[in-house]
Amino acid sequence: MPNDSVQFFTLGGLGEVGMNCAVLRSGNRAIILDCGITFPDDDALGVDQIAPDFSVLADLPFSIDAILITHGHQDHIGSLPLLLEEIDAPIYAPRYAVGLIKHQLSDAEYDLREVDLFEVDTTTTQRIGPFDVDFAQVNHSIPDTFAVRIQTPAGAFVHTADFKFDPDAVYEPAIDVAKLRAWGDEGVRVLFSDSTNIERPGRAGSERMVRDAFLREIEAARSRVIVTMFSTNLFRVQALLDAAHATGRKLALLGRSLQRNVQIGRDLGHIKLPGNGLLIDAEDAAKLPNSEVIIACTGSQAQPRAALMRMVRGGIAGCSIEPGDRIIFSARSIPGNEQGIARLKDEIVRHGGILLEARDLHCSGHGCRDDQAEMIDLVRPDVFVPVHGDHRFLIAHAALAEERGVESTHVLENGQVLEVTPHDSRTKEQIAIERIAVDQTPFGMFFGEALRMRSRLAQRGLCIATVALDAETGAIAEPPTLTNLGLFDREFDDGLMKDAEAVARAAVGDLPRDARRKSHRVAEVMRVELIRFFRRETGRKPYVHPVVLLV
Repeated sequence: MPNDSVQFFTLGGLGEVGMNCAVLRSGNRAIILDCGITFPDDDALGVDQIAPDFSVLADLPFSIDAILITHGHQDHIGSLPLLLEEIDAPIYAPRYAVGLIKHQLSDAEYDLREVDLFEVDTTTTQRIGPFDVDFAQVNHSIPDTFAVRIQTPAGAFVHTADFKFDPDAVYEPAIDVAKLRAWGDEGVRVLFSDSTNIERPGRAGSERMVRDAFLREIEAARSRVIVTMFSTNLFRVQALLDAAHATGRKLALLGRSLQRNVQIGRDLGHIKLPGNGLLIDAEDAAKLPNSEVIIACTGSQAQPRAALMRMVRGGIAGCSIEPGDRIIFSARSIPGNEQGIARLKDEIVRHGGILLEARDLHCSGHGCRDDQAEMIDLVRPDVFVPVHGDHRFLIAHAALAEERGVESTHVLENGQVLEVTPHDSRTKEQIAIERIAVDQTPFGMFFGEALRMRSRLAQRGLCIATVALDAETGAIAEPPTLTNLGLFDREFDDGLMKDAEAVARAAVGDLPRDARRKSHRVAEVMRVELIRFFRRETGRKPYVHPVVLLV
């Protein structure tokens, strides 16, 4: 590639909401921008999380000099433990993200003394290989969110991070409009901009509005108020602490991640207690009259193991949902979670809870159409690339950039390479990228083959075929027996399975005695003949698992 060209591609985050991870390359040097996970759809066969497969990086002709993190949400930092298994590079992240990353890496049993983790702020300028990097404050739903400018041989690249404009911000600095405008004045070759809310007109709204709405509802309530939110949204926690202080209530935090993140926020000064004794645990909350309690909890996305679901099911002593409880969902529904959230709300109402759903009880951390237009007008890029969003969001955001006078726009797919020079930009080859399924089990990660196996089992069903053979003579000691798991209903089981067992018995019996003493030969002939039988009789090709016992 020419010396003045820069390549950009993503491992996730395009055509989807989540798993944001991009690579910026100049020559044989590169940086990674964000490193997130996404959450599976309901039909994802028991998988907890989806992450990029970073092994692809080993086959590419460049080295990674650094990992830049824009903020601490899981869709931007959640796959760092997986990435660090493949590469050894320093991480540069905002202060609150650093605190979250330390806990995440510790949970993954990393020795933090062996991880180069550096804190950045809006005064930081950093030389990384061929790149010069600096940062600007933006507003989002988590403290310490920064847009990043990367000076490259092809010009300045700006990534907005997840952002909105909140000039009336109450718990963080307002977005740095002056710095963004200055970046535009100095010249921006490419702008990568958050597309999440492109279909929503107007502005995203202010945390000050949510703070005031919390206070209004809590003052009016005569019973317990329960607020469910994302565990990293310390602005909402601070608003509830302020409301608790103003109304003479106590605040209990339910959910391990919420408790941990609030403690990190307190350590960093993002959470300030306006009075003594405001924070209590679930056991103390159960001893107080409901009219004196506010509960903040995880579970806004109807996660089965999160605190709100456990409250609905009576799994938290003294803190189950009771008639008269006021419940606020102060979080948007992540696409794909809508049905689960609707079922959870039904259960809350079934238990006598009252849903409070005024629009000002939540505001998005992602800018709407007017926010996005203002960002384009401030930065004034030569080239525009929409990121972070479903494909239709990217198309609509690119159209908005063209309306605002941007001459060149590119709507990319994950893995598609964009090459930029000082005078040109064009898409190039498609890099084959894969994904890793992550289960929260003692065994850790499940990769692509495990997912494919789960899919086959779900679609085709499973037949377990077991036979016992004499290890010395090869004679059949116990004829084949078959177990049907998901192939067909029991009413068809007996006759069809007896016919299938006869097929397996004949297949094994037709083998020479020497072959019957080799378990792999017996297993393969049973597998092949049973698949043929079921395909002929049922039109389906099940997964057949042969078990050969040599006795």
